[in-house]
This record gives sequence, structure tokens and C-alpha cells, in this order.
Amino acid sequence: MTAMINTEPNCIECKKFYSTPEYDNKCSYCFKGILASFKDKEFQKKLNKYVESKTIDKRFNTLIKKASSTDSIEILKHLHITIKEQDKGITAEFAEQALRPYRQINAKSHIICSLIIDWWNMKDFKFNSTEMCYYGRYGDPYDIEDIKTIPPPPPNPCIFGEL
Repeated sequence: MTAMINTEPNCIECKKFYSTPEYDNKCSYCFKGILASFKDKEFQKKLNKYVESKTIDKRFNTLIKKASSTDSIEILKHLHITIKEQDKGITAEFAEQALRPYRQINAKSHIICSLIIDWWNMKDFKFNSTEMCYYGRYGDPYDIEDIKTIPPPPPNPCIFGEL
């Protein structure tokens, strides 16, 4: 007699992931209550409000784009320091806009991506593998479990250390 292997997600709550009897037939997310908190509409509202409160003033956007378009690494470093001193950052959406139309330079990616507040949203944009690996936490949906509180876990620091 051949055992049937379940190829369909079978979590009794989310029905997106595989479950185990040890987790009461829930996936590890639902068993720990992680998906519910991250996907909860109220939590999302609070998270979005937090991101808004930590996003830089729009006047910096123009400066960052201009410095990125001209490969002005020293200016980007200065802007990075100024933004960090204000305890602010940028969104994943804006970071993609500041990086993608221009020449790819690793230093530029490290400076800009380390400012991303909503790093969990990087998976929704066209970041390269280095950017996703270090700053987007691999784009791994399992890292959602890190986002249970407001404020959420901070973005990874710039690979150059303190600028």
C-alpha cells in the first residue's frame, strides 16, 4: 500500500502553507499567531502610519534622485547621514525609483537601500539580488514573523557601517 503524499497546503486556518499535527494542524505561522497579526487590517493601518511618520520630507526625494542619477556617492553619503540623524528613512517604492533608471553601482544601492523603512515591501519592486538579500531580508515571506510590533524591526544597516 502506497501512502498518499499531500501536495496541497493544508493549514486549517490560512490554507496557504503546510501543517503538522504537532502544530494542531496549523502551519507554523498560524500556530504562532504570526500571519494573523501581520495581515490584520488594524495592524497594517498602524504599520502604514508608522512608515508615514518615519518617511523623509519630500524635498529630500529630489536630492536623492539627483545624486543617484549623477552617481554622486559622497552626496548620497551626506544625505544618508542627515536622514539618519533625523531618525527618518525612505519607502521601498521610492528607493526603487531612485535606483532603477540609473547606472547600477553597489555603493549607491547600499546607501539608498539601508534607508528603506518598509523593507518587507521590497519584494513588490524590482530590486536586484544583492539589495534583496541584504536589505530585503532575502525577500523571504517567512521574515514576516519579525514584524509583530510597532515599531517593526529596523532595516539592516548600511554595509559600509556608520557613514
